Amino acid sequence: MLCHCSLGQRAGRIKRDGWAQQARAEQGGASGGAGKVLGAILAGVIVVGAVVYGWIHSPLFVQREILTVGWAGLAIITALQTLFMVGRIVRPSRGMRP
Repeated sequence: MLCHCSLGQRAGRIKRDGWAQQARAEQGGASGGAGKVLGAILAGVIVVGAVVYGWIHSPLFVQREILTVGWAGLAIITALQTLFMVGRIVRPSRGMRP
């Protein structure tokens, strides 16, 4: 399974019973949750620090190019997401078929 999130299951039209996942989440303990969370936070802080350091010390033309490509990519992704969601809205649902 690629995505454990509800939105990913909904977009992929995956139907799952969440009772087993809920029971595992409530039990906790065996998963070593605190260590994993702290490790993820530490890794995130290190990555953010490295990105900020690299951004501050990069030349102005590099920053300009990164921002130009980034904003263009964001515009394309936003347009594609909008088209995808409009398609989901206009597609007939189970309860609305004639």
